[in-house]
Amino acid sequence: MSVYQYGKFLLFGDSITQYSSRQRIEPDTGQLQFSIAAALTNDYQRKLQIITRGFDGYNSEQALHILPEILRYEHDTKPAEEQIKLAWIFFGTNDSSVGGDYIQHVPIGRYAENMGNLIVMLQSRGIKVIAVKPGTHDETLADEAKKRGRAKRSNELQKQYGDVLGEVCGRLEVPTVDLYDVFVSSGLSSADLLSDGIHFTGTGYQLMYNELMSVISANYPDLHPDNIPLKLPPWREATLDKLKAYRSN
Repeated sequence: MSVYQYGKFLLFGDSITQYSSRQRIEPDTGQLQFSIAAALTNDYQRKLQIITRGFDGYNSEQALHILPEILRYEHDTKPAEEQIKLAWIFFGTNDSSVGGDYIQHVPIGRYAENMGNLIVMLQSRGIKVIAVKPGTHDETLADEAKKRGRAKRSNELQKQYGDVLGEVCGRLEVPTVDLYDVFVSSGLSSADLLSDGIHFTGTGYQLMYNELMSVISANYPDLHPDNIPLKLPPWREATLDKLKAYRSN
């Protein structure tokens, strides 16, 4: 194994994953919002490569068709040292929407089946999996969206989909990030957590990050950044002779 080969941490989900690298100024404070993908990239610098594969508007049905191809290019055709070691999977917000002119809804039983299949697809390759449950939803904004013919979302529906995902993960022995409980127990308002009723503010991503790192520490401690050695020696020890030793033959 070469120190120039990196294993991967795959972030796989819908728009909330796609926007996880977004850099945006918070309107109230004027500060740059927290970015969970950027934070993970920093944590795993010289340890694992963060691969963000988020798809705006996608549901678990669509995910079934794209995950095999992602795995083909990012895992299956790579040497073991460059394969995916850890992955989050985060769908359900779109699956739980109903009505409107968007074809995003997936019935809850089918959603459970899909998520189980996606998780097994990852597990069968030896990838450690963390499933992220849908968070809360601002129903006032959902009502406004409904008036415009958009799909209906609600706290109740997202909680139901999160609960059934928890049951699937219990059977498959997969840890979860329970965003609904994390958001509710934070005591913060929807305006603090959600930028538009669906997507997260920097504060929402910060809470997700804190819980994610706790889940990794508790379930996959060997993949926590604190327990992965740095690639290449510290600069004071990086003599030219030592660096030459890391070259491929």
